[in-house]
Amino acid sequence: MDIDQHPDSPPTSTDSSLHFNANDIPTEEDSAHDKHEGFTEVGDANGEVMSKINHVDRVLLDSLAVQNQAYRGLFKSIRQEAHNDNDVLSIALKAVRAQNVILSTDLADVRQEVKDLKAKLSKDFDDKLAVIRNDLLEFRVETQGQLVSLGTNLAELIAFITKGGDDKKGEVSSSHCRGQPPDDQSRPSGGSSSRSGADGSSRRRDDKRGLLYGKNQF
Repeated sequence: MDIDQHPDSPPTSTDSSLHFNANDIPTEEDSAHDKHEGFTEVGDANGEVMSKINHVDRVLLDSLAVQNQAYRGLFKSIRQEAHNDNDVLSIALKAVRAQNVILSTDLADVRQEVKDLKAKLSKDFDDKLAVIRNDLLEFRVETQGQLVSLGTNLAELIAFITKGGDDKKGEVSSSHCRGQPPDDQSRPSGGSSSRSGADGSSRRRDDKRGLLYGKNQF
């Protein structure tokens, strides 16, 4: 059986798709080249990504370094201020302590002066009180002596007055007992009795003056 072939007819789409040449068939060299280009592209992309990552890391590290430096400067400033404040506070405390020492010393001096003044005033008061007591004792002894002397002089004066009265009574009684006429007795004896009475009164007055003078001497 003969098969009718039409070699001059135009090829169809089915026929054209089935036509291959040497360039259309991939070889191992082409496959390796394609893989190499793919690896190169992947490497380039990876390098670009790593470069960006490194750039971000550097920016981040630089920012952290700047912030760290700023924080260190701030901490240093705060520490310096705290140190300065501590120094100022320490100086103020030293000044207060020195002032307290001065005040304590002054207070101790004042207390000692007050104590010495009290002791001096107490001693002066005791001395003056002793002098006053001694003066009072001497005055009491002297007063008692004067009272005793006055009592003695008064007793002697009373005894003298009493004795003078008794003597006068005895003289009057003896003059009445004599045996003379009344007229004769009255004349001479009257003169003599008046004279003797005047003499006795004068003597008694002198004795009284002497006793009073002696009393005043005490």
